[in-house]
Amino acid sequence: MKVSFSRSIFIFFLLCVSFFFQGCLRSFPPQTRSRVFEEFLRPKFPQAYYIQKGVFTEKQIRAIHKGFKNWEPIIQELSATSFTFKFMGFSDASYNIYDNIHIVRMAELDSNVLGLGVYPFTKKTYGFFAEIPGGDILINQNFRYHTEKGWTLADVLNFNHPSYCLERLVTHEVGHLIGLEHVKNKEDVMYPSVSSRSTRSSPSEGDIMELERVYIKYLKNFDVFNF
Repeated sequence: MKVSFSRSIFIFFLLCVSFFFQGCLRSFPPQTRSRVFEEFLRPKFPQAYYIQKGVFTEKQIRAIHKGFKNWEPIIQELSATSFTFKFMGFSDASYNIYDNIHIVRMAELDSNVLGLGVYPFTKKTYGFFAEIPGGDILINQNFRYHTEKGWTLADVLNFNHPSYCLERLVTHEVGHLIGLEHVKNKEDVMYPSVSSRSTRSSPSEGDIMELERVYIKYLKNFDVFNF
């Protein structure tokens, strides 16, 4: 059978588009994404959080809230839902991976660790995720933190003891809570280390792509069109 050149180009274009969308979340209908998210993904990471009482300043509290909110429009887009994190108030609760109180608090951590987010996801043999306890965010109490972009006057006066962006730190740790691991791109929020001069505090396109891959892997482990 002979096919015209223009028709061949058109068929090739359709094949390329089809191949591209196989690895794209948009290949799943919104109703499928939202249903899988609500039934399988949403229960597996903390949706509500507390902040340690009497420790953080008002500016730092706002930075912590922003660290959670930075992910909300991304999750909403990927899951086709109106998902938001919920702030429950202030608490004196201690760090405990076995309770249901997910708290952001200061803690004594290793000298080379700024923060720690307890993973609520774990990889299993068959490639999908299972729920485990966790959800607390620990911030190293031995470092200084700022709520402005880049260097501050205090950083200049304390050059040997610079401060780090609290919003970026919380955004990074929340990334772990919603299923992300560390990445290799230094420009991404999920990169494992950060400079005190870093100005990025919100997820990058690379971070969004990583989260999309997490959700796609999960979707593909279910018969999403028939469950």
